Amino acid sequence: MGQKPKTLKDLIIKGSKQSSSQLVDIIRQFCVQSKNYKYMKTESDKYALHIGVPGCKIETLQKEPFPLLAFAERGNGLYLTNIVPKTVSEIGIVEYNQFLDSFVQKFKLFTKRRYKGIRILTTSGLLTLENIISSKQALKFFSHFLHNYPLSMHPLDIERLDIFICTVFRYTRKPLDLDLLHGVFI
Repeated sequence: MGQKPKTLKDLIIKGSKQSSSQLVDIIRQFCVQSKNYKYMKTESDKYALHIGVPGCKIETLQKEPFPLLAFAERGNGLYLTNIVPKTVSEIGIVEYNQFLDSFVQKFKLFTKRRYKGIRILTTSGLLTLENIISSKQALKFFSHFLHNYPLSMHPLDIERLDIFICTVFRYTRKPLDLDLLHGVFI
C-alpha cells in the first residue's frame, strides 16, 4: 500500500488561563528569547487592526526562505493562519509542515518551563477520511454510503448520501472541506 497523501497541518495554541491577547504576548516573549524567530511588532499591530481580533506575525530567521508565520484569534485560542515564504513565491506542503513542526517544537520547550495550561494542538497532515470528517457519526454514514455505492446502483444510495449530509451539518465540529474530501479519492 502506498503512502497516504499529505495536506497542510493546522496549529492552534490555547491557554486555560490566558486570553488570545496574552497568547500573542507569550509568542512575542518567545521571539525575544529565541535566536530563530523575530516578532514583527509593526506588522503585527497592523495585522491585528486589519483582521479585528488579536493576532501577530513572526519571522523565521533560521532557514531559507525565511517564512513569516501569521497567527490570529480563533475561538478561545490562536490559530496559525498561514506560513508565507519571504524569498520565494511559494513553498510546498512538506516544507510548510516542516516549518510548522520546527516552530511547535521550540515553542513547546519555551512554554513548558514558563507557563501552565498552554496547549499546542496540531493536526497530523495526513489526508484521511478521519481527519476530514470530524464527526464519528458522519464518518460512519459516509463509510456506509461508500461501501454500497457505486456497486449497488440502488435508489437507497441517494437516501444514504442525504443522511450523511444531514449528519455532517448537525454533528461536525468544523466545516467539511470538499476539496480535501475529493483529494482522498484521486
